Amino acid sequence: ENAIQQADLLLHYKKAFCQVHLQSQNGHGLFSILVSMLAEPLGKSGRRSDEDHMAIELVLHLFCNLLRAKPLFTSGAARQLQIDHEQVHDELVHLMQQELVLD
Repeated sequence: ENAIQQADLLLHYKKAFCQVHLQSQNGHGLFSILVSMLAEPLGKSGRRSDEDHMAIELVLHLFCNLLRAKPLFTSGAARQLQIDHEQVHDELVHLMQQELVLD
């Protein structure tokens, strides 16, 4: 049951990232902000601090978790859940590409 709740939470986060982008005034969403957090640590040519490594890991793990999030099918409505998930996933990938995350 805990795994199902965790999967549901990740799916809600995935949908929320997409919705926040749609509601933003300037066309930029959370992905742009998160990518901007990586600019300084990734731009360093010398040794990175522990704080730099933590910021990089945090953002990259968040991206991975959002991309991996998928429903755990436990009901007869599994096909509709799969279709809904695929639509949200495609939207998320498009947003990441749009906001330069995938460059």
